Amino acid sequence: MHEEISNRDNEIDRMKENTIQLDNVSFKKLWSALISLPIGKLIGVGSTLIAVLIGVFTLGSLYERTGANNELFDLRNSSKELQDQNVQLKDSYDSLKIEMKNIKDTAK
Repeated sequence: MHEEISNRDNEIDRMKENTIQLDNVSFKKLWSALISLPIGKLIGVGSTLIAVLIGVFTLGSLYERTGANNELFDLRNSSKELQDQNVQLKDSYDSLKIEMKNIKDTAK
């Protein structure tokens, strides 16, 4: 009877050491819990962490590429607008030149 109580006390102490409480989480407890996992679960946790890192990297790359594409699109649009304005100015300059020539010709 005394031996059974002692075994249960030891089991309770072991469970307290290996159980992570939400109010008392430390890196040491998380690390010990990770180390005490069976190999299959450890591989699963490692694979999940790697997948999360790859996903975050991929999303970051997509975000950066999208931002660069938006800037390029804006630059192309502003360049096209400037070219259009340049053509309009050239046309108005040419028409003013023609009008000035006409005025000059009529004044003679």
